[in-house]
Amino acid sequence: MPRTAAPVNLRFDHRTDDGPVLGLGTGAPRLSWQVPAADDDYAQSGYEIEITRAGVPQSKHAITSPEQVLVPWPDHPLASRESAEVRIRVRGTGDEWSDWSEPAVVEAGLLQPDDWTARFVSPRDIGAVGSPAPILSGSIELPDNIVQARLYATAHGVYVPELNGRRVGDEQLAPGWTSYQFRLRYQTHDVTDLVRPGTNELDFLVGNGWHRGPPRLQRPKRRVRRPAGCPRPARGDHR
Repeated sequence: MPRTAAPVNLRFDHRTDDGPVLGLGTGAPRLSWQVPAADDDYAQSGYEIEITRAGVPQSKHAITSPEQVLVPWPDHPLASRESAEVRIRVRGTGDEWSDWSEPAVVEAGLLQPDDWTARFVSPRDIGAVGSPAPILSGSIELPDNIVQARLYATAHGVYVPELNGRRVGDEQLAPGWTSYQFRLRYQTHDVTDLVRPGTNELDFLVGNGWHRGPPRLQRPKRRVRRPAGCPRPARGDHR
């Protein structure tokens, strides 16, 4: 008798990261998953979520529900920077459970204003109209045996980070457009493999981005051939 396959593509909120989901903006992410194979008459009747986090007993939460998209986080919320390993299994209309999914790792970002202790720095003394994009540099001393390192970064404008001469992340135009008067987006990077004992050099190539003015949109032009055979330019109609 065919069995229901273990759930796959476990997601936290709308994140689709291939690996650990870092810097989540909530301590109680919603969960989604897919069942890749099952009997033709399969219908989910329930699911169980297993959550493993450091320093507390492992918890399991069995829920009677057919839902598998953006279901509520069943445990107490994660704290800032706290991570958890999550597995899911599902049940059909009978009592038979699927195997457990592969574990997925989620890590909360900086959830409270007091978590941000760094100050903004400015290139006002080295950046000027017509000059190359400025680079802001700093250094930090680290001990041996670093187990985990994260870089939390944002900017008014756009930035490209490098740590010890190596590019951090692959985002373009980070941190992305936002309503700057209300909030700033930020990125979380795992830089454990980039740090080293002793002095670490951090560089940011920065630019104006959208912060220093709205994006310019070019109104399209078309050439229309009129019946008499005379080309005439026509502007796009933006409504």
